[in-house]
Amino acid sequence: MVSFEDGSSIRARYIVGADGARSTVRHIAGIEFKDPFSGESYDEPPALPSLNFVLADAVLQRPLPKGIALDRVTAIFDACFFLIPLSSSADGNGILCRVYLGYVDGKQDLPRNPTPEYIQDELDKRNPFNEKLVILSVKTGSRYRTRSALANTFYKKIGNSNVLLVGDAGHVHTPLGGQGMNLGICDGVAVAHAIAQHLEGANLAPSEQDDVLIRCAESRRQNGLRVITGTKKLNYMVYWNHGWRRVVRNAIISTVRITPFARKQLALDISGLSNRE
Repeated sequence: MVSFEDGSSIRARYIVGADGARSTVRHIAGIEFKDPFSGESYDEPPALPSLNFVLADAVLQRPLPKGIALDRVTAIFDACFFLIPLSSSADGNGILCRVYLGYVDGKQDLPRNPTPEYIQDELDKRNPFNEKLVILSVKTGSRYRTRSALANTFYKKIGNSNVLLVGDAGHVHTPLGGQGMNLGICDGVAVAHAIAQHLEGANLAPSEQDDVLIRCAESRRQNGLRVITGTKKLNYMVYWNHGWRRVVRNAIISTVRITPFARKQLALDISGLSNRE
């Protein structure tokens, strides 16, 4: 039985929670949501220092500086600045780019809706190139905390109802790598197939029938854990701005840039295509 705020209710055999990091479905089901490594609850204030981001889809004036490639991510870890070219404008004067601006102590009062002036000022401070990066407009923008959390299970049986978690209801992590949406879409597709198989197994014993949902939930949780592990490693690299750690980090980045296999694997991981099932 699912009840709504207006007092109405329905009987549902399947309840899929995809309602964000503050998921009502997950909360009602009593499923814990914690950082899988630190054990920190998502409902607790984040520990400082932490890495936070302003993220914006902005139109930059063409041509871009020669150091920025149009077919890959430009990552400047020393300045905590990442830029991903997306598409050119119809008149050819601008190019839409996804811009990440990182703040390493987590204490700044970052803007909820960053303006073109704010993005321009930050780019002027961080730009390592000789040519200026010019913002023409900002399409969308927001701020993010690099918090990580993973549900302790993506499936729970409550009476005759099957509760499954997908997307941010099951996992949250830093936007580094842009994998959140891709991972959530893969969750949804996998759960849809699992529910279809569950319905087809109506003649099986309940425990055997539910196995397909359990296996799906375990698989999706492992994928969520893998992504959180990867994004946490990227987070740590951002902090490596001094001494031998900085040298090691920059050597790793340079190796990835010039190695076709490493670039291809990174693209497969970020897109989620490396986990085809």
